[in-house]
Amino acid sequence: MQFSQRLEEIKKDRRMTNKEIGELCGASEAAVRSWLSGAKVPAADRVATLADALGVSIDYLYGKEQKKRPAVLHDKALSELMNEIKDFDAEDMRRMIDQACLISAAKRSASKP
Repeated sequence: MQFSQRLEEIKKDRRMTNKEIGELCGASEAAVRSWLSGAKVPAADRVATLADALGVSIDYLYGKEQKKRPAVLHDKALSELMNEIKDFDAEDMRRMIDQACLISAAKRSASKP
């Protein structure tokens, strides 16, 4: 599978626009269109930035790896939140973890027959 096909697959799976993909790596919509058409491939540093932002490996984007690593930062809101978390103090982190535990427990309870 080629870079253009992988990027198109991710774009569709995550319901992203060309603009959103470009914003992840500092590229224009026109550049993203050229990548998706297969006319061009982005520079290596841009591919690395894109892979990190999409939560996949560079090898996956280039089609050398079949298995995706977990996509953690697949949408803009989550990506922005992750950037803010790095500035949390210990109390903020404790509250965030408590909330995550509550959500997880609720999901486990809901999935039980």
